[in-house]
Amino acid sequence: MLEKDKKDGLTGLPTRETFSRQGEELNNRIKDSSYKETFTLAFMDLDNFKLINDRYGHSLGDKLLTETAAIIIKNLGDSGMAGRFGGDEFVFLFEKIPFEEVFAIMEKIRRDLGNKELIHRDEKKEEKIKWTCSVGMAGYPRDGRDFQEVFRSADEALYRAKVEGRDRICIAVEEKKVAKTVYYTRRQIERISALSKQLNRTESELYREAIDLLLKHYQE
Repeated sequence: MLEKDKKDGLTGLPTRETFSRQGEELNNRIKDSSYKETFTLAFMDLDNFKLINDRYGHSLGDKLLTETAAIIIKNLGDSGMAGRFGGDEFVFLFEKIPFEEVFAIMEKIRRDLGNKELIHRDEKKEEKIKWTCSVGMAGYPRDGRDFQEVFRSADEALYRAKVEGRDRICIAVEEKKVAKTVYYTRRQIERISALSKQLNRTESELYREAIDLLLKHYQE
């Protein structure tokens, strides 16, 4: 990222404009066939942020956003780029990193946010404020032919995460598979999503449990 790139005044993360310019550069490389790599986009939205902001005030809402940004920066390291897309929505770009590794990074961010708390004090009482996030993920070229298509796929996955109960990661649903190295069918993804909602557990927890059972079965 260039030094002249703009940073968000509250969180210190790149702005929406900076992130969009990065997307345009990627698209130019894709169009002239010079881009032979893969990339993953992730959208993250804080759950019920408006309710927290309205109830406790913008000062606490701003503190919540800065704490969220700190957790993002801590977990991201040099693995990718994150920006504040607007309000309580954050966007991530990972290049040349396997989709599964990106999933693990986003899951760590989701967990750390869920374990964080802020203290709100007024004249009458003291309250612990906790918050969660929802995430949608999509990758190139699996979920789109260019940056915009992958962008829309990640946004749709985020919407599904919100609809299915929040505090979870959803990945873009593909007709035949979800990731090149995993090969889940669309029907399997839909069944996992339904089970996640039924059990009130995240999709990532169910996938990890399935993998652990598979490894145990074949390693005994």
